[in-house]
Amino acid sequence: MSGPLERRPIDELRGWILWGTIVVCAPVFSHRFASFQHPKELALTIGLVLAAGTVVWRGRLSGGGIRAFWPLWAFLAFAAAVHIWGEQASLREAAIAETVRLALFPLAGALIFDLAARPRWRERFTDAFLLSTLITAALALGQYAGLLTTWFPEFPGYTQRMYSVFGNQDDLGGYLAMGVSVAGSRFLARRRRPWAALLALVPLLMALMLSGSRSAWMATAAGLVMVIPLTRQGIRRAATVGVLGVALATAVWRVEPEYIEERVMSAVRMDSEGIRARLWFWDGALRMIQDHPAAGVGPGNYAYWSPRYQGEALAAPGGETHFHNEVHTRRAHSDYLEALAAGGAIGAALLLLMLLRLVRRRGWAWGPLAALLVFSLFNSAKDSAPHMLGGMLFASILLARNHSGEARSRWLGPGLYAGAIALLLAHGWITVVPGMRLKAADTLHRAGEDAIEAYEYAIAHPWAPPLAYRNYAIALLDAGRPEDAEEAFQQALDGLDTGDIHLALGALAHVRGEHEAAREHYEACLYRWPGHVGAWDRLRRLTPSDEREALRERAARWLDADRLDEAGLGEGPNPGGI
Repeated sequence: MSGPLERRPIDELRGWILWGTIVVCAPVFSHRFASFQHPKELALTIGLVLAAGTVVWRGRLSGGGIRAFWPLWAFLAFAAAVHIWGEQASLREAAIAETVRLALFPLAGALIFDLAARPRWRERFTDAFLLSTLITAALALGQYAGLLTTWFPEFPGYTQRMYSVFGNQDDLGGYLAMGVSVAGSRFLARRRRPWAALLALVPLLMALMLSGSRSAWMATAAGLVMVIPLTRQGIRRAATVGVLGVALATAVWRVEPEYIEERVMSAVRMDSEGIRARLWFWDGALRMIQDHPAAGVGPGNYAYWSPRYQGEALAAPGGETHFHNEVHTRRAHSDYLEALAAGGAIGAALLLLMLLRLVRRRGWAWGPLAALLVFSLFNSAKDSAPHMLGGMLFASILLARNHSGEARSRWLGPGLYAGAIALLLAHGWITVVPGMRLKAADTLHRAGEDAIEAYEYAIAHPWAPPLAYRNYAIALLDAGRPEDAEEAFQQALDGLDTGDIHLALGALAHVRGEHEAAREHYEACLYRWPGHVGAWDRLRRLTPSDEREALRERAARWLDADRLDEAGLGEGPNPGGI
């Protein structure tokens, strides 16, 4: 029997397919998709199908990659058994979609694993990841300089100057933090051409600083600190990296002094909106975990439950001190808390077992892995295919370093190939196609064109997201069809329990004269958005005059004097009129 370390042409083909997948996964993006992540997930899935196809052609594959990531497979099996087949998830469709997406990553690890046991392919895969981060950094810097406006147009009301190929500056910073750790380890460890790795640090660090992502800066520091002792180099090269970092940080600060100072000082003072908002998100996530301790709410179900628990965090004693906004918080902004919320103690224990398997291994790959783990403390890295693919790559490098030859399974290759095709078809049909239909309808609506037929086409899909019904309802309102809009809002509410939907349903009931129903929806809106001036104003109009003082006292917990006046609840006799 042949071992996995044996060199074969078909292995080389699989390696180069995976190499290309690693390179393109992050830079690929399109504004035609509902999410910037969908093209990346498609690129990853297609790459995995092609790579698994070479395994079928070859006939046999080592099972080491499956066993190396068995806790991840166990987590997916647990989620499927309890939340999908056991129907414990409130939104079964969302649980299926998220489980399908998450299955891409251990599948990637299974296909990378035995190649990562070879020094030559470890080097090539690492080069691919570094190249991917360099391309991403170059595109981000081009956007910052205003040179790529066709690819990265400015959107009204969107304040992130470098949303980049991820559509988000924090995700950009987190990916670059991993790249900085890789380049830093190359410079510290390489005896040949170390200056090439040092030069790679220049655009990576510049784009990282300009991203303004404080969590990514922390992740970069963690990755570099982890790399230095593992590479066993003298302090001279480590000092060189430090001097370069300080020099580039100074240069960026001189270009954007107010922006950089604001980001740094707000992190020190812990008073920025981003930090305070995360404290609110985490409070709500902890309450969700407390109510679903064993099995969690299920994969993909956090977004449905979050408005209720974010509102509970605000309604609790002292909750008014939280920074809060009127944006639906779809993520916990901490992968660890979201894993506990989605999988409960059982799912979290399986993920902890995976981490413990890695902790037993040593190597430079801990640098980018440490960066990813620290970044995940404050963000949802698991929602980004490039971040997770990088994590699986470096986990494979650690786990496969001492992997020796073993018998290959005749049936594993065809099984992985069938699984990869199934994931491609399922993810495309369940997530990508409905998202593209919704995006096309939203684009028409924003342009002021008639989008009713486009929305009807979107909701006709059997896996239409709840957001499609919500946006369809808004279009119906704009078209003067309130009865149809109310029906669509009710359908959206089945999977999207957000304050804006309750506000719209309350307003529609108010117009019909159904005041009790309107009050219930306004109260539900304010439970989720207690700072919403318009909802307080509408509720005031349905409140008897002798009860308005009590209503004003409630509102004063959330609104300052000017906003109380705006809501008609200010001081003075009958301040809001009738």
